[in-house]
Amino acid sequence: MHNGGTVRYIGDGPDGPEFGTSGRVLSCTAAYGHVQWLEGAWRGQVGLYPAEELDSESHAHTVAASLDDSLEVGSLVSMASAQEVYEESGGEGLVSHLASTGYLASYSSVAEEALQLIAARLQQDPVLRQLTTSMDPEEADEVYRVAARMLLSDSGDF
Repeated sequence: MHNGGTVRYIGDGPDGPEFGTSGRVLSCTAAYGHVQWLEGAWRGQVGLYPAEELDSESHAHTVAASLDDSLEVGSLVSMASAQEVYEESGGEGLVSHLASTGYLASYSSVAEEALQLIAARLQQDPVLRQLTTSMDPEEADEVYRVAARMLLSDSGDF
């Protein structure tokens, strides 16, 4: 099992996805893996599962994929290339480079959680709530999500 790898759920607990459901490993240790399910009723959900409940690809393929991942990450984050990208494009350019190569993909669920948290807090604001009461629920949700995105983008120097 390795970060970014595909696994199938082979556990038999009532609190897990169906047997055989495939998922993507977001992060793992030798004993556990954070998995985002790619199909079935649990699609999109993330959970922490013991390694014995997850069937990964064949060992040879896993080792090859891990080596490929390490080489790819090494080239993405090598000090020389990172410094070059930073000098040419600044911090935003370096982060954009990492994002475009997929290095930050496993953090997308964290970003979505942050947006949802901020939007939920904004929904508690009495002035914003009063301003959105006459809107359709979808329109109000859009206002809160846009406000949350703006707050995150404006908070760049925290």
